[in-house]
Amino acid sequence: MTTPAPGVFSVSPFSGSVGGGDTVTLTGNYFTGATSVFFGSVSVDTFTVVNDNTITLTSMPGSEGAVQVTVTTPSGTSTQPLTYTYTSAPTITSITPVTGTTAGLTPLQINGTGFSVNSITRVLVGGIPATGVNVITPNQLNCVVPTHMEGVVDIKVINPDTQSFILPGAYTYTQFDMGDYWRPDLLEIIEESYERAGIEVRTGYQLRSARRSLNILFADLANRGYNMWTVVQDTIPLVTGQIEYALPSDTVDVLEQVIRQYPGSPNQVDLQISRISVSTYANIPTKTNTGRPIQIYYDRLTPVPTARIWPAPNQAGYYLNYWRMARVADVGKTGIGTTDSLIPYRFIPAIIAGLSYYLSIKSTGFSDRGPMLKQMYDEAWQRAIEEDRDRSPVRFVPHIGVTGGYGGGW
Repeated sequence: MTTPAPGVFSVSPFSGSVGGGDTVTLTGNYFTGATSVFFGSVSVDTFTVVNDNTITLTSMPGSEGAVQVTVTTPSGTSTQPLTYTYTSAPTITSITPVTGTTAGLTPLQINGTGFSVNSITRVLVGGIPATGVNVITPNQLNCVVPTHMEGVVDIKVINPDTQSFILPGAYTYTQFDMGDYWRPDLLEIIEESYERAGIEVRTGYQLRSARRSLNILFADLANRGYNMWTVVQDTIPLVTGQIEYALPSDTVDVLEQVIRQYPGSPNQVDLQISRISVSTYANIPTKTNTGRPIQIYYDRLTPVPTARIWPAPNQAGYYLNYWRMARVADVGKTGIGTTDSLIPYRFIPAIIAGLSYYLSIKSTGFSDRGPMLKQMYDEAWQRAIEEDRDRSPVRFVPHIGVTGGYGGGW
């Protein structure tokens, strides 16, 4: 029986540097016996037929733009219109606007060259990932500015092939103006909490003690569950053969995750990856095996939390797309009255009720109010979380892991 001509169904990654040298994986069929691979009119010098469905290769230098990828065997040449896009290192020529409030959420247009279309391009504003990154053309991308403290920050664009460009001091964060809306500042929060507990504020130590209790209260709120106001979506490009990946240091927990392939392309697909406990991960005998990642273990390390993937990726083009709970910033540095602390207005009653309870139980002669304040705290929290919850059907995921000590699992 005559073997059919080869077919190319995916190219991963589907973009790379004009200088070549990037590892690329082709997926398709009838690759056995391949005699040549072409990127446009350029023949690839180095390629390996892994099996009938997979070819790995090293990209050749090329000119900026998209070229068709073809595979030739004795039976013929592939005809599928799949392309590989050569990109130059990005540059930034201008941004609009150049200023915004510390609340973030400002739409930002970045103009320049070499932006990678139809792939995961990252933008950092003051070192914090922007959201909603959308590459319109190689010369323009749009994104949404993240929350940040007041000041002047750099803008950085990173292409999927890790080529990047920094525009120093390009964006200025200004203090968020609440206008005519009342919103208590940190001192007012503390004063109200002391008054509810029946305590008069007389010393600077009491203010420092209240700030410490407030930060502990935020940790307790995170332990109580799913807070929409601290959920952040992030993406990590997975590296062939690499098991361990660092998570942002302010990560409290990870709520959900998927493995994404071919992001931004017509073939984009999200694949399930299951969260496992430390004991399950510890009993995997072949942790260095490679393949399509199907399990993940989160390890709480100090100071950097990590994710451990099994099996390790066997090719480029996998991305870990995950949703995490982020720790609330120190109120002594950001305050309650600004949106830097990410505290919604509707949570202020619960925060005051909780802080008054904390202050009462650690102040001599005022612990008798503890039970009443505790009940008020629980009720205020319940009202706030019911208003804050995601108003859509929920899939409950068991929270498995261990607690305590360094290196404890989540």
